[in-house]
Amino acid sequence: MDSDDSNSCDDNVECWVEEDRKFEMLCGLALKGIILACKIRRPCHTSARTGHIFINEVLNGHPRRCYEMFRQHVPVFRQLCIDLATNYGLQQTRNISIEESVRIFLMTLADGCSNRFVQDFFNHSGETIHRHFHTVLAVVLKMSADIITPAANYNDEVPEYILNNPRYYPMFKDCIGAIDGTRVRASV
Repeated sequence: MDSDDSNSCDDNVECWVEEDRKFEMLCGLALKGIILACKIRRPCHTSARTGHIFINEVLNGHPRRCYEMFRQHVPVFRQLCIDLATNYGLQQTRNISIEESVRIFLMTLADGCSNRFVQDFFNHSGETIHRHFHTVLAVVLKMSADIITPAANYNDEVPEYILNNPRYYPMFKDCIGAIDGTRVRASV
């Protein structure tokens, strides 16, 4: 009987081992199926140098570098960010500071950089760059209503070349802008 007991015990152990092996194999197959079924997200922008690090390097580095990169001195850039935040409601987000948002805006607008270039430079998605650009644009438009106003007598006189040209006068006599000789460089 002892030999029968030991055989049945060996059979039970082998059965358990076999069941465990089958269970592990099924779990492995299920896990592999889940992995194949789900799209594994890989970050696109993986540079160690983030936009936050870049902004800190420029603002805390040599003052000349800030002027070369931002076309503004450090105190001017900081004051612009403070004014946009306190007077016009620009807010930082969980991942992007006010300074970084303003630089994204300036880099796109003033430097003429594409969204893709700014994405790569700041390590953010195109949607994030787009959203922050338009947020700062809305705030700058609010600010422009306060600080950009024509002189009181700006439109008192109609320029002579408009007044003497039937193609322009009277349709353009009260126009402010490119018709009066102002040239604005723009990249669309």
